Amino acid sequence: MGKALLISGHGKNYDGTYDPGAGSIFGQEADYTRELVSMVYQNFGKTANVEVYDQGKNCYSYSKAGQVPDYGAYGVVLEIHFNAKEKKDEAGDGRFTGIGAYVHPDNSGGRAIAEKIVDAVVGLGFGRWQITSSTGLLNLNQAQRAGTKYLLLETAFIDDGDDMQWYKANKAKVAKIIAQVIGKEIGSSVEADTEYLPGIYKIHVKDLNIRSGPDLGSQITGSITDQGTYHITEISGSWGRLKSGAGWINCSTRYCTRITDADGAGTEYDTKAFEVRVEISDLNIRKGPGTSYEKNGICPAGVYQIVETKAAEGYTWGRLKSGAGWIALEYAKRV
Repeated sequence: MGKALLISGHGKNYDGTYDPGAGSIFGQEADYTRELVSMVYQNFGKTANVEVYDQGKNCYSYSKAGQVPDYGAYGVVLEIHFNAKEKKDEAGDGRFTGIGAYVHPDNSGGRAIAEKIVDAVVGLGFGRWQITSSTGLLNLNQAQRAGTKYLLLETAFIDDGDDMQWYKANKAKVAKIIAQVIGKEIGSSVEADTEYLPGIYKIHVKDLNIRSGPDLGSQITGSITDQGTYHITEISGSWGRLKSGAGWINCSTRYCTRITDADGAGTEYDTKAFEVRVEISDLNIRKGPGTSYEKNGICPAGVYQIVETKAAEGYTWGRLKSGAGWIALEYAKRV
C-alpha cells in the first residue's frame, strides 16, 4: 500500500507574511485550496494512508527556506491550486476555461494521475484546460528528485465566472473524484457517499480537534477527548458547528457517528418511542440520564422499548418504557 500527501497551495509564508494566491470577486485562492484539500481528505476511509501538509503553512515558501517535505516517503503528492487568467472574466462569457495540471516531463506517473482526474472532472460537464509539462516549479522539481509521482492541479480559473459558478455547485463531486483516483493509486479506501446533517454525533476517536472554522486551515481552539455525544447545529461539508459555541469538529465517519436528529431543545432530542436490542448481560440501569445518577438494577440482554432519549455525560441515554430507568444506548442497537 502506498502513501499520499495533499498540499494546499499558498498560505502563510516562512517569514510570517501571507500569500493569498490569485483572487477575484469569488475570493482568494489560498482559501479555496484549503477547503478542497480538506474535502478530498474527508473522503478517505479510516485506514487510508493519506496525510495533509500543514495548512497553516505555504509549502513553497517553507521549502524555499529549506524546510522541504520528505517527498520520498510518499508514492503520490498532489498539490492543489486555482488558476488565473491574463484578463479576468468574472462575469462569465458562457465558456469554461477549465481544469488542468502541471507535471514534470519525466514524471509519467504524475501525468497519468493528472489525466485521470482531469478526464473524470471534464466528464462531469466541466471544461478542459491543459496538462502542461514544466521544470520551473520548486515543489515539482523537489518531488521529481525524490522519485515521487507529483502533480500540481489547477482546479479551475478563480477569475472566470463560468468556471467558479460550476465549481461551487460541483465541488463535492470534484473532491470525490480526486479522492477516488488518489485512493486507487495508493490502495486506500474511499468512503461511500455520506450526507452530513445537523443532529447528535457520537465521537469514536480519543482526541478530536475543535477548530475556529469548518476546515483544516482554521485555528485549533480545543479538543474532545471523552468520546462523548455532541449536538451539531450547522453543517459545512463534513464539518459541524458545536451547539456549545466552542467551534467546529470534523463529523466525517472517520471520527464520528451520527446517532439521531436534534430537536434544538437543550440536550433532549428524541421523544419518539423505538426499540433497541441490548446484547450484553450486565448493562446498568440508572435512575436518570447520566452516570452521576444512582444505579437501579441491571438490564439483561434482550429487546426493550425506549420512550425518550437525552445526551448527557458523554453518552446517549434512553428511558425504558417499563419505568425502570435509563440505559446508555451506546451498548444497544436500534431495531
